[in-house]
Amino acid sequence: MNTTPSCERHAFADADWRVEFGSRSDTELRDGAAGALRVAARDPHGQGKRHPPVRTRGAELELERLHVEELARLLGRAAELRWARSASSNPSEALAARLQSELAAWRAALEDELWAARLDGARYSIALRELLAACALDPSQWPAAIVLARAAASLHPSARRRASLARQARRDGDVVVARAEYRAALACAPGPRLRSEIELGLCELERCSPLSPRQLERAQN
Repeated sequence: MNTTPSCERHAFADADWRVEFGSRSDTELRDGAAGALRVAARDPHGQGKRHPPVRTRGAELELERLHVEELARLLGRAAELRWARSASSNPSEALAARLQSELAAWRAALEDELWAARLDGARYSIALRELLAACALDPSQWPAAIVLARAAASLHPSARRRASLARQARRDGDVVVARAEYRAALACAPGPRLRSEIELGLCELERCSPLSPRQLERAQN
């Protein structure tokens, strides 16, 4: 069942989710990279990796890519936190404590990433700035999980981000978007484990939510 208000679902439908980086000299790059690398070069599981000092344009582009991927990962995580809180209107004491701990860790990671990206000249689109500002509020006031997931997938349309968007769309009752994003995720050539998760999600979607003739027409157009 669709639990997200229509106005909130579509407020960011055509939003411009973009991060740009200013052009800087080698000296500025070296100065900024010292702090930025500890966050921006983090692997998907949050284990820090350190790279050599950034001195070339190629290395600068790689660092920018890592910033974008990390921000997308954090927005994807925010979508999960937002959904978990909205789905647990009266959580147990243990669940509430766990969610609070996860939120605190997420806020710290986002603060680190934004600080590091700022050192590397990051500039965010208006929509993305507004989204990040909203995430500074209490989670009950965050944008809907589907909005956060869409922003993450738009920033970095990887198999994992698109699969996460598909999962949120299904929770939100949008079968057409869920099916399209699962298929787009498969087209991104995911690894074996993620591919299995995507195929399972798509299989469950097909079994539990067959398309009506109208939805089928929309999916084909």
